[in-house]
Amino acid sequence: MKVKTMYCCEFCNTTPFDSMEEAQKHEASHFKLTREQYIKWGKLKSVASDLGSYLSMSNNSENRKNFDDAIEELCAFEAENNLSNLGMAKIPSYFGFM
Repeated sequence: MKVKTMYCCEFCNTTPFDSMEEAQKHEASHFKLTREQYIKWGKLKSVASDLGSYLSMSNNSENRKNFDDAIEELCAFEAENNLSNLGMAKIPSYFGFM
């Protein structure tokens, strides 16, 4: 038996792609980003989310600073790439990172 993984765009449900890289390039094009920028954006969002969760469990000045720094870096990236005005409904929650 052979198993084949197919990827498709979360926004337009384009015909499935054979590789994650192809799917990420396509999804990045919806935001006018390169694949590398799209991956960086996803990682920044993930780090901010993780630090927010950690902060809720252990609220101290060091964790607040780390969270604030992550949010500032994410906001700067979004402003630099004109992503600030997107509605949350248009932003995928899963970026497929390894």
